[in-house]
Amino acid sequence: MVKLEEMIKNKQIKNMFKKATALMEEGKLKEARELFEKIQEQDSNYASLKDFMEKLNELEAEEKKREEERKKKEQAELIQNMLKNLKDNEGILKLLKEIAEEGSDTDEKLVLAKAYSICYSEGKIEESLELVKKALFIRSDYEDAVVLFKYLTNVKELKDKGKEAFTRGSWKDAKKYYEEALELDLQSKYLNSLFYTNIASVLMKEEKVDEAIKACNMSLKLNPKWITAYKKRAKCFVMIHEYDDATRDLNIAIKIDPNDESLKKQLQVTQNFSEQAPLVNYYQILGIDRHMSIPDEEKFKMSINKKVRKLKSKWHPDRHEDEHKKLKAEKMCHKIDEAADILLNQASRYDYNEKYDKQFPT
Repeated sequence: MVKLEEMIKNKQIKNMFKKATALMEEGKLKEARELFEKIQEQDSNYASLKDFMEKLNELEAEEKKREEERKKKEQAELIQNMLKNLKDNEGILKLLKEIAEEGSDTDEKLVLAKAYSICYSEGKIEESLELVKKALFIRSDYEDAVVLFKYLTNVKELKDKGKEAFTRGSWKDAKKYYEEALELDLQSKYLNSLFYTNIASVLMKEEKVDEAIKACNMSLKLNPKWITAYKKRAKCFVMIHEYDDATRDLNIAIKIDPNDESLKKQLQVTQNFSEQAPLVNYYQILGIDRHMSIPDEEKFKMSINKKVRKLKSKWHPDRHEDEHKKLKAEKMCHKIDEAADILLNQASRYDYNEKYDKQFPT
């Protein structure tokens, strides 16, 4: 009975072995390994099992190598296509970074992918340039790396020249270099955002506050999370006594980076300026006589409403296409509404008039 069971077992093992070798020849290595391992569990000394297992190991190693080469080729083609369609595409930049971080730092395409990513999604010129040099060290004739190297070299040179000119107080030269950097038409929103804030710094030194605000607006249009642009624009608003706008910008920046202590300090300084600021002349904004309400309250209110309609029509933001002028019009409409709210309400007007008469005595 025992002999019969053993014969059945041997026959089953023989059939499994035959099937496993057939699967191995067909390239179905995973299924073959499962059968060989079952045979090994039942009879580890089965004839030729060791030789076939060694052969299977070799075939699996070859298959793994081929799969790695296939993936590497696909990855290279993917990166190549991404580089061709990179223009301001944050999704591609993110994917490039993921690919680069997962891959080898000895593959020139992966190294360049990381260079593109940190340049175009973070605006880090120096770090990106070092990675490009590394890609070129791996493969000196890598055309995409050569192109990016030329771009970054030119950008860094203009940035350094602009900084040097700014340090020595040559505002005209500094602005010229930063504008030239913009004209290179780099695909990085972050780099261009940086250069617009640098231009804003120059314009602030020249006391061209409106132009500086416009440069900050351009910077934030490219990169809405660029804290430096919010800080600079807030300083511009303080220069023209627009404290509410300055406070708004700083609060936005603090939401982006709650741990930036310099923002909180700047906000406190701005609020101190705001408290010491002279009283806004609401009568002047609306073109209304301070003493008009004394003889006739109703006539005074009618006059205010009429002035408000006329002024808001004049300053309606839709009348302007230029973003800077549109923003200025929006601010003016806000002041008109604020003036009307204060002066149309008798209680708030009474409090306001007390302050007004002290600051603007007749």
